[in-house]
Amino acid sequence: MPILQLDKVTKRYRDHLAVDEVSFEVQPGTIFGMLGPNGAGKTSTIRIITTITDQTAARFISEANTSIIPPFSHGISPGRKRPL
Repeated sequence: MPILQLDKVTKRYRDHLAVDEVSFEVQPGTIFGMLGPNGAGKTSTIRIITTITDQTAARFISEANTSIIPPFSHGISPGRKRPL
């Protein structure tokens, strides 16, 4: 069973599609990395996984639960770098 699974993660910045339905899973005991050119959506994807930024659409499945993570559930508002 994967420890992290993303299913059709999507992120839009106004009219720009930064992350387009990215799906992958990470198995326990593996080392995971993301490679790609500038502007490919790597940082946006990591920011969505860690809930630093909101997502347009995402479904996360972990070993513990299955949920849709609401935007800004981390206590950091847009434009702020530290928790409130």
